[in-house]
Amino acid sequence: LIGVFPMLVFSVIKIVLLFVMTSLSWIIGVMISGKAILTLDNILFNDLPLINLDFNPQNAGSYSGFVGAISAAVRTVMIIAIIIQLFVLLITVIRYMTKSLAKDKAESKMILTNWFKGIGIMFGVLIFMFLTIAINNALVAAIRKGLNGTQPIIFKGITNEILKNALANQGFGGVSATFIYIAILAQTVFFYFYYLKRFIVITFLMMVAPLITATYSLDMIDDKKSQTLQFWTNKFLHTVFIQLFHVFIYVALIFPIVTRKCEHRMAYKTFRNIKLY
Repeated sequence: LIGVFPMLVFSVIKIVLLFVMTSLSWIIGVMISGKAILTLDNILFNDLPLINLDFNPQNAGSYSGFVGAISAAVRTVMIIAIIIQLFVLLITVIRYMTKSLAKDKAESKMILTNWFKGIGIMFGVLIFMFLTIAINNALVAAIRKGLNGTQPIIFKGITNEILKNALANQGFGGVSATFIYIAILAQTVFFYFYYLKRFIVITFLMMVAPLITATYSLDMIDDKKSQTLQFWTNKFLHTVFIQLFHVFIYVALIFPIVTRKCEHRMAYKTFRNIKLY
C-alpha cells in the first residue's frame, strides 16, 4: 500500500498535467496557426501557411489576402526602383555630357557601366530570391520524405511520441516524461514565433531588394564595393537556410533521442532516402 500510494499520486499529477497542457496547446494552435495542434514537425517541415515561405496566394489558405498584398507591395517597390534607376541614368548622362575633363568623364562612364550592372542585378535578385526559397523548401521536403521512409506509418512526430511515452510510463518516469512533453510544447510555441519573425524578415528583405539594387551604381563609386548588396545577400541566405540547420539538428539529435533510436545508422538511413525528384 505504501508503494502504491506514491504511484497513484504521480499518475494523477501526470494525467492532470497532460490534459491541461494538451488542451492549452490545442487552443494556442488554433489561435496562432489555425491547426488543432501545433507541433515541431508542422513548423520545421512547412505544414503551416505563411511561415512556410510559400508566397503563392492560392496555397496560403486564410492568409491568401495577406500574401497577395505582399506580392502587390513587392511589385510596387519594383516599379519605384525602376524609376530610381531611370533617374540615376538621367543624372549620369547629364553629368557625362557636361564634363570636359577626361577624369570626370571616366568616372561618369564607370557609373554608367555600374548602372547597366545594377539593372541586371535587379532582375537577377528576383530570380535569386525565389530560387533560394525553392531550394530550401525542396531540401526540407526531401529530408522529410527520407525521414518518413525510416519510420513506421503510425509515427506522428516527436510531440505525439513524447505524449505516448508519458502515458505509457508510470510513476516518476511518467511524470518526468510529462515535464519533457511540457518543455517540448513551450519550445514549439517559441519556434512558431521565431519562424513568424523569420517570415517577416524575409518579406522585408524581398521588399527592399529592388531599392538596394537601384542604388548599386552609386554604392560602387567610393571603394568599388557594394556593401549594402553584400549585407543583404548574406542576411537573406542566412535567414532562409537557418531552417535546414534546425531540420538537421532535429533529424540527427532530437529525433533519435526522443524515439529511443540512437543507432548511428539512423541519420544515415534518413539522408540515404532523400530524393530530390
